[in-house]
Amino acid sequence: MRFLLLGAGKTGSLVAEIACDRHHEVELVRSAENPQGSALTGDRLRGVDAVIDFTTPSAVLDNVKASLRAGKPMVVGDNGLV
Repeated sequence: MRFLLLGAGKTGSLVAEIACDRHHEVELVRSAENPQGSALTGDRLRGVDAVIDFTTPSAVLDNVKASLRAGKPMVVGDNGLV
């Protein structure tokens, strides 16, 4: 599978490592590259099977909206800390 991962903190980095160990393709998008979900365009997500979001509560809603517009499934995980 091909994943687009948002967030490169401890959990996001661990998810990326495990996915790669299991022979999945992972593309990482850092927060600075994705203000208000702007990097999650249809073109950017073409060929992506799912978006995985380990960003912050303040960023996740824009990311969800952008993923929905592109028709891509999304998994969201956060620790609830702001």
